[in-house]
Amino acid sequence: MYGRKGYQLVKDFASGEKGQLKPFNSKLFDETIEESRQNQRLIQSLMRKMEQEGLDVQNNRNADYYGALVHHLSLIRNKRCLMAYVHNRADIVRDLGWRVGLELPPEIQEKLTTLEKEYFKNHSAAIKSYMGKAGIDLNVDMVPPKDPYIKVRVVGDIDDGIVMSDKTTNFARHSMHFLKRTDAEPYIARKWASTISVVASSLFAFIIVFQIPLFRVACRNKTCESPLEVISSQLVESELVPSPLVKTLLYPGAIAKSLLRGSPLPSYHNLFHFYHFDHLNTPSSSSDDDIRHLEVFAGCCLCLLGALLSIFKPRRLTFIGTLLIYWGLLRDILLFNSSARVYPTLFLASLSSFLSIRSDVRKIIQCCSSTSKPLSKSL
Repeated sequence: MYGRKGYQLVKDFASGEKGQLKPFNSKLFDETIEESRQNQRLIQSLMRKMEQEGLDVQNNRNADYYGALVHHLSLIRNKRCLMAYVHNRADIVRDLGWRVGLELPPEIQEKLTTLEKEYFKNHSAAIKSYMGKAGIDLNVDMVPPKDPYIKVRVVGDIDDGIVMSDKTTNFARHSMHFLKRTDAEPYIARKWASTISVVASSLFAFIIVFQIPLFRVACRNKTCESPLEVISSQLVESELVPSPLVKTLLYPGAIAKSLLRGSPLPSYHNLFHFYHFDHLNTPSSSSDDDIRHLEVFAGCCLCLLGALLSIFKPRRLTFIGTLLIYWGLLRDILLFNSSARVYPTLFLASLSSFLSIRSDVRKIIQCCSSTSKPLSKSL
């Protein structure tokens, strides 16, 4: 009441990252409209009451008049908040056409309403119409390049469907072409983003599955150095997951550790003895440590889940997980002066997890694309 819903709606928009869209808060938006309707009904009720009492609505200054005034101001406040919410989202949607491109990726489209999608479609159509009449592509270079053409060497087979603006080109393997930058840059950025994302996600999955040491932290009755060890120590102690599943997750890393040490390969049945997990069921005094390392455990779970999901599509879970691990370890070191340590490989894992996000990599490539001199690039 009294404009509170409108305030919450604007606050929800302001809590997001600057220039980034959050999913449309339809629930709070509808509640703001309903609150405005309640204000309107109360205003009409108070006005009718004054008319029935034979009072002059314009000149009388009784409690009903001021009550109607408060509801009127609340109604105006909610209206302004609704307009500000829609207007600011429309500004961001319009800017996406310049920052992301005239074709929005699926992860952005799912945050838009049907009307916002239609607005972006119409805005993009207007931009395309202008660029077609002017004969230039305004989305490629914000700074004019020295050379409008770029040398492209085709290193692999190109799928059908690539159409150049000024001519029909046969992209045979190992062929060389001089193409307009406006034609070549989007495909080069897309190819590089896809390649970097695949390599980075594969590297992160390798680090997690083969248990490359990332940190050192106390977990239960031992010291763990990888996310899988932290998760496995909790699962073995709590017995929430069958032992064969835990051993299956641990076995690739156990083989890697044995090969590096030059020792015989561990037995699958004695894998818990290899990791010193066979005494975890005994009473432990590390319950306080478990609470203190809650961020590390949550980050390890997100890293493992993200590494498994990266087989289908890289997600932001891995990067969020590494940040949680950083936060938990640094907090433990600074506040509790513990023996926890951060290895440089954790930075490599966080970098690979960030570079596995294809949409972010594409934005970086588009922002950092060279405009100083035409270099030979591969399509």
